[in-house]
Amino acid sequence: MIRLVDIRIRPKIMSMLVIFAVVPMIATAIFSARLASDALIEKSFQELNAIQS
Repeated sequence: MIRLVDIRIRPKIMSMLVIFAVVPMIATAIFSARLASDALIEKSFQELNAIQS
């Protein structure tokens, strides 16, 4: 089994970058896209209701 002490520093730094930078960035992008999509759908329903009235 590979221990953390046996791994070189470069793979450790790259894995920390992925964990602490890329993963939160992806989560934020997914959250923002979902929020924007919901806002666009709500806006289009409001405009359809305005036209219908």
